[in-house]
Amino acid sequence: AVIRGLLRADGPRPLDRLSTIKLKLSVAILAAVFVTVLVVTFGSRWRLGVWVVVPAATVLSLVMIQLLARGMTAPLRDMVRQAKRLAAGESHDHVTATSRDEVGDLARAFNDMADQVASADRMRRDRVANVSHELRTPISALHGVIENLLDGVEQPTPVVLSGLLAQISRLERLVAQLLDLSRMEAGVTVLDRRTVGVRALVDDAVAAATLGREGTVVVDVRPCLDVDGDPERLHQVL
Repeated sequence: AVIRGLLRADGPRPLDRLSTIKLKLSVAILAAVFVTVLVVTFGSRWRLGVWVVVPAATVLSLVMIQLLARGMTAPLRDMVRQAKRLAAGESHDHVTATSRDEVGDLARAFNDMADQVASADRMRRDRVANVSHELRTPISALHGVIENLLDGVEQPTPVVLSGLLAQISRLERLVAQLLDLSRMEAGVTVLDRRTVGVRALVDDAVAAATLGREGTVVVDVRPCLDVDGDPERLHQVL
């Protein structure tokens, strides 16, 4: 029962406090030699035959090495499992990194890398979801207006056509942002900052949201109110 407990994946790791793999291997070898000497000594005292002493010394030495070396290889096995889960797009768990040697450093670095990969993947999915959501607004507006034009409900006046052209231009900008997703994932989003008139900005956002829809939106903005920012990003927020 004690041996089974020590061999469990979450069992104790007696050599974790040692700082290098070389030192751990030296301790494991010395422990195996010590066990062999003990078996040979007691075998001679009890006058056991070689055919008993040699197998017993071999088995006990291997068990001792297995108990001591399990903690050295367990993080490597965990990293293999978690790397396969990351490659398959599944959620990962942290590798146990309690040892102070090179394998422990590698396990901690692996955990940091896995967290960064998972964070980048979440950010990529969020970006795609956000852009997809923003694409629905101009597409819905275009669909509604074009459907009204085909049904004769609305006439192709210059105001309606200019609204359609504005939505097409917005679609082009959103597609460009989607193609530029790699820079967004790296956290490098270039802002085209300049002085923006708030009234014109709000009017454009309202026109985009109400194109082809019934109802009235009242805009109440203080005249000559300006802000410093990226008009396209502000338009997305509104």
